Amino acid sequence: MLSLASTHIAKNIPGPYGPTDLRTFVLYPDTDKPNTYYVLPETPTFLPMSGGKGPSFNMLWWYGTGNTVGGICTFTVALPMPDWSRTDVRDALTLAVNDDPDVREYSEKVFGLAKAYAANDAVAIEQYLKALEIKDAEGRALTHSFDATRGSEQFRPATKQKLDFLAVELTKGAVTVQGFKSAKVANDPLSVEFDGTFATTPSGLSSNAAVVTFNLDQRNATLMWQAMARPLRAWMLCPTGPS
Repeated sequence: MLSLASTHIAKNIPGPYGPTDLRTFVLYPDTDKPNTYYVLPETPTFLPMSGGKGPSFNMLWWYGTGNTVGGICTFTVALPMPDWSRTDVRDALTLAVNDDPDVREYSEKVFGLAKAYAANDAVAIEQYLKALEIKDAEGRALTHSFDATRGSEQFRPATKQKLDFLAVELTKGAVTVQGFKSAKVANDPLSVEFDGTFATTPSGLSSNAAVVTFNLDQRNATLMWQAMARPLRAWMLCPTGPS
């Protein structure tokens, strides 16, 4: 069973979209299988078009005498998985599990507690017990094997080598679309010009892709068109035809 109580963060992992596609993934352990981890991208992205030369995104904008001004925007979002068959990908994910910063910090605190016990330093013992949020009996049990000739690594979990990585299977989801006046205020919740949440059904394949289509009124169609600096993939429909 996938556990949300403990996670590992794997950064700069090669993604599926070329050599410059480096992504961050969240790894969730399986409570029943200690060597199994479920992988989920930290953030979604646009699914590339065939050939990988641009995002799967297009916009239709229409205007003219006798027509209601507006537009339609369609794009495909994805939560792409890394290529499990690549040795460098599996090695990087394995390293993220074995060299987790939270695990290192925990082992250093236990190491400090062990040294405090060895020195019979009551003040330090109390500080480390408080930092670890444990009682004295548990602290002594954790540090009973303390070896003064070794470092904090003695209190880290055993290094895991052969791990199984699986994609998180998604059955439903939602995509939130927001528009802003300019890049300077992008992601500022007080500067949102339009927004909307769209329920989606992921594809269930490795990219978890989902297609989103929404209509734009005159104001928002103009805003999106200008925000995208008149993209080549957008079409304007007017009485004289597309341009």
